[in-house]
Amino acid sequence: MAAITIKNTLLKSLTPEIIARLHLRPVAFELEHKSEFPGRPIEHLFFVAMGMASMTTTFRDGSQGEVGMFG
Repeated sequence: MAAITIKNTLLKSLTPEIIARLHLRPVAFELEHKSEFPGRPIEHLFFVAMGMASMTTTFRDGSQGEVGMFG
């Protein structure tokens, strides 16, 4: 496999040994992709290299609101 170019600021601060242990691979998401669901175990961690992402919350009435943005 070809080497991955690290663009994420947090990942850039890690040693090559730690990066190797993370088994990183690039993933492209479509608009409005949901990567985590409340009540389910977290299976993957995603480090944004390009673009933006946001966190939303779902209220008791089912409506949603954006609570954070990053990228």
